[in-house]
Amino acid sequence: MSGWLGNFLMWKSGKTFPEKPPKVNDSLSKSFSGFSPFSGFAGFPVDGFPKNLLWVMGLGVGGIIILIRRRGKHVFCCRGDYKAFIQQLVLAPPGPASPSSPRALKNLKFAVKDAFDIEKYVTGFGSPEWTRTHDPATRSAVAVSVLVQAGATCVGKTNMDEMGFSLDGYTHESYNKPVNPAAPCHMVGGSSGGSAVAVAAGLVDFALGIDTLGDVRLPAACCGILGFRASHGAVSTVGVLPVAQSFDAVGWFAKDPHILRQVGLVLLQFPLREELRAPRRIYVADDLFKNSAFLIEHSLDVLLRAVVKVFGRQVLHHINMGELLTDKLPTLKAFSNVEERLVDTGGTEAYSVIRDCMLMLYRDEFLRNHHDWLDKLKPKLGKGISGKVRASYELTSSTHLVPTAKRVREEVRAAFSDLLKHETVLVLPAIPGTPPCLNAEDRVREKFLQDTSLLMCLGSMSGGPQVSLPTGEVDGLPVSVSILTRINGDRLLFDTVQYLFPAIAEETQGTRKVLRI
Repeated sequence: MSGWLGNFLMWKSGKTFPEKPPKVNDSLSKSFSGFSPFSGFAGFPVDGFPKNLLWVMGLGVGGIIILIRRRGKHVFCCRGDYKAFIQQLVLAPPGPASPSSPRALKNLKFAVKDAFDIEKYVTGFGSPEWTRTHDPATRSAVAVSVLVQAGATCVGKTNMDEMGFSLDGYTHESYNKPVNPAAPCHMVGGSSGGSAVAVAAGLVDFALGIDTLGDVRLPAACCGILGFRASHGAVSTVGVLPVAQSFDAVGWFAKDPHILRQVGLVLLQFPLREELRAPRRIYVADDLFKNSAFLIEHSLDVLLRAVVKVFGRQVLHHINMGELLTDKLPTLKAFSNVEERLVDTGGTEAYSVIRDCMLMLYRDEFLRNHHDWLDKLKPKLGKGISGKVRASYELTSSTHLVPTAKRVREEVRAAFSDLLKHETVLVLPAIPGTPPCLNAEDRVREKFLQDTSLLMCLGSMSGGPQVSLPTGEVDGLPVSVSILTRINGDRLLFDTVQYLFPAIAEETQGTRKVLRI
């Protein structure tokens, strides 16, 4: 890009960018045609613009990045890839498929979070220090290899929160922070935010992430796309850097429910041509929706209409999950009475105690996995997570509560397995409201993440599959609901999304009066 504005923007970024991005191959050049940092200005192509016009535009904005408010949305200049990618690469299927075994994911492109090994590349874990102190992988992660064998081509590694240790989208300062294509001035969410952005921006057909405490479900809801967390242990994590392995589950993003399902069937090695299954019962967690923002109730209304249209009213049932969990989890009371609660940020007692148990187990496992590297090298971590890691070290006095927290998790899994048996699913809010503005006060963002963790803890502690399902927009911001079922009920969840997605699309067209069932 020529002209004063281009020079200013390159100086502002602190980097020198090539005039044209390096072409990987012809088939990828179209998918990554926007990879040049200055491939567009406020949504307009640069090629063909007179140089004088670019110069005048630069003077007109006074040397600052344009920020336009239009219909309640902010539009501003950013890289064509929305800063989703850390690295471009090509990992293509080996040779042509045989007619007897066609490839289910043929011609699809995908990206992976920088926690998945890819042969001959360093798995960076979102950390420059980790990248510097580790060697390239000798083989690709099992999940990546399975997808490539099924015909998909991996085209890049995506940005992530450093060491997967945040839901806030805290990428290291050395990396570009991903931009939310659905709401550019609002949170992307972490730690698989780069993968969510790559899908939301249409750069790939699907993308892999790892969901520990909501790291796939949250970014999907913030970006207005489908985000699926598989049952814990259902998809191999061999070749994936662990955060907290008793929670880590492979997840993936897509816009198309058919692609979401096909990827799931391949990863879980299910037959590809079986008929769809419909849920026999759909529970709605009324207490969780009442505690969320009004916009989330609107999202529920859209889903209820779609459910009635597709399955009929008879499948809908309402439930107070907080009361049920209090009755079903005897260890909750013992844990809630201790003086060393991990966090004290409010919320319904049952949910807040379950969340505390989750965070305690998570931080204990994270340190067990990585304390040798942290202690030996004393790496300079980014400001986003260094304080969080330090706080984890200070919680060692509470390690005697870990066995109690594990018992709570066992009781949660048992309660959900019993409640959601016989092809039953549970509907709850995906996030407590719309994603916060990037310039929101710290207390606002922190409150949003605390409330989000109250919702995410149910899926993480139960170990079951969960999906963030977009239900349109309100005031220009994406809204979603979430559907959860018992562990190893993944196929039921794929199929439920496949059934509901077209009906939800119909319900989001035009304004409808509120439905209460």
